[in-house]
Amino acid sequence: MKIAGLSRVEWRDTELLIAQQSIAYDSIESIYFIAVVTQNKVSGISVGKSYQAELRLRCADSWIEIKPDTRMFGGLGQAGFEALHKAYGILAEMTFTNRVETYESQVAQRNYFDVAGVQFHRNGHVFDQGREVGNLRDPRLALCLSPFELAGVRKKASPWERPRMPLGARDFTIPLTIDKDCILYLVRSLYGITFPNTPIPEKRLSRHRIFYEAVLRLGAVLAKADGRVDAREITQLKRFFRLDEQALPDAGRIFKNEVAARSAPSDILAAFGDAFADANEVKEGFVFGMLLVALADGQLHRAEFDLIQSAATFLRLGDAAFARVLAAAGVDPNGFVGDDAGAAQGSRAAYLRILGLEGDPSPHQIQQAYKRLIKRYHPDVLRGQGMLEDEIAKAGQLLATINTAYAALR
Repeated sequence: MKIAGLSRVEWRDTELLIAQQSIAYDSIESIYFIAVVTQNKVSGISVGKSYQAELRLRCADSWIEIKPDTRMFGGLGQAGFEALHKAYGILAEMTFTNRVETYESQVAQRNYFDVAGVQFHRNGHVFDQGREVGNLRDPRLALCLSPFELAGVRKKASPWERPRMPLGARDFTIPLTIDKDCILYLVRSLYGITFPNTPIPEKRLSRHRIFYEAVLRLGAVLAKADGRVDAREITQLKRFFRLDEQALPDAGRIFKNEVAARSAPSDILAAFGDAFADANEVKEGFVFGMLLVALADGQLHRAEFDLIQSAATFLRLGDAAFARVLAAAGVDPNGFVGDDAGAAQGSRAAYLRILGLEGDPSPHQIQQAYKRLIKRYHPDVLRGQGMLEDEIAKAGQLLATINTAYAALR
């Protein structure tokens, strides 16, 4: 996606390209933004407006500026000003959850969060470059919000109150040019302070996190379903779903907690089912991966099969889709599991089930079924539906199986 006036910037599903430099959205640590419009006058007569705006992103402790296209006569025009405003709105929304959770982690660990040298403590005290400037919980303090500043104005103190005021207490101003949305969110959550006509964003769970939490939690229950956790199953879980610290930083904790809790599939998959309600290809890839995990130790136990079938039912996968996934994994749906997974996968009946067929279909019917599935699973089609690259990769494993089945049948 492109924004008029920002020809050097391209917006993608998971990353931003600035002059061909790739920046992942989840690597953006902070956003600096300021925009000012000045009404110019000569002898009291309006002679037009001038525009100033700056948008910068901090990644890996360095700042990257997003610059609008240059005007013929230089300077920033209205079009460039509006382009930066729009770019900021998109970036703020896409990165808000990651940025604000970083500040929340600071509060949890230190009892304060820090924005450009200004420390907001849980108890309300605010320090600027190490010097206390006020307390947001002080009832004698009135807070005033302007577009890029938060000002604290103390009410006049009576003579007998002055000795009890903090040393150096004064009116103060806190700049809101860096992560304004995060500061306002935390001021509300920590101190209960809101401002009229000022919407505050809400955190949202990313599809990425929902997907990987479901993988870890169901994978943990599946690994324990036959009575013991097998290292080969854990290895397969990591390999198929590409699990590492980048996918989910607290993966180990989530997995261990679920091994102990052993929640029901409906509890584990509730958020996953909502987030991917219309993404049948993702759901099929998810169930296919779980079958491969269960088979990693050389056999599929009844408890493992029942668990995966319950997950497929909860996700409303459908009988035909579940049969295709079973066949792709080399599992005989009639005999529960074939004695030889490779032989089961190589049989004509299994190949037909992968294409969603049974009996003795004609070559034309086989070809039509194949074309329908190829269209569904093609990466370009999935990208057009807004699916993320990680999700497309999982669906691609089934696409490879579909190609193999059709090649054998043809």
